[in-house]
Amino acid sequence: MLDLCGQHAIPSRVDDLSLTEAHRADEAFCTGTMGELVSVTEIDGRVIGDGSPGPLTKRLSELYSELTAREGVVLISG
Repeated sequence: MLDLCGQHAIPSRVDDLSLTEAHRADEAFCTGTMGELVSVTEIDGRVIGDGSPGPLTKRLSELYSELTAREGVVLISG
């Protein structure tokens, strides 16, 4: 995600957040190797933003999908 942000002029940083900062976020998401990108709409019972995936989360998800379609390797299990 950090590389995608850099490639598309989306400001990003790596930092520790306090729980208070997380609660005040406009939007939040989690990402991982296998999980792609998943919106976080609630933390400890508190709604983040308006409770739905935000525009930045949607944009990064689209960029990630485009990247994997273009450069990903198809794995076939059998």
